[in-house]
Amino acid sequence: FKQKTAYEIKECDWSSDVCSSDLACMPGNKAFILGARPTRANPAGPHNFRLIEREPPDLGLGEVLVKNHYLSLDPYQRGRMNDGASYASPQPLGEVMTGRTVGEVIATRNVRFALGDFVILTGGWQLISKSDGRDMRRIDAKAAPIEAYLGPLGMPGVTAWYGINEIIRPKAGRSEEHTSELQSHSFIS
Repeated sequence: FKQKTAYEIKECDWSSDVCSSDLACMPGNKAFILGARPTRANPAGPHNFRLIEREPPDLGLGEVLVKNHYLSLDPYQRGRMNDGASYASPQPLGEVMTGRTVGEVIATRNVRFALGDFVILTGGWQLISKSDGRDMRRIDAKAAPIEAYLGPLGMPGVTAWYGINEIIRPKAGRSEEHTSELQSHSFIS
């Protein structure tokens, strides 16, 4: 069983070498915002989101624009749609839905990132993300497919590794089954 947690964003046919030097040529930035919270009477669904289009964000000193290629849809995001107490703060209404993305730097005013760098960041459910670079990490697109950095080489993979090696600690000759704890991470087994 393999579970796919990274979804390819297929929207624009841009040429990053053209757009990197002329931000005016970029198409509008499409994004999903959380428009309403789910309720018991009206459970979570497409009606909770709005697709908006706006100009790509302006680039300030030290900032980077990333064209997102993949988005990770993770179970924690459903919990953030609620307004109750949780280990993670609620997703604000009217803002781009949060989520980890991998993409390519298409414009930069940050010395740590170059045009064409592939990165992982909390870019949200949108085509173009802006970051000051603190939440970004360069990834090696030659070592593995970039979407792997949202799965086995990302947070889900680290969580599964830690759960198996530091919590479950399997021992030779002992057989255990921990399906519910590792269900969302089963693609690495």
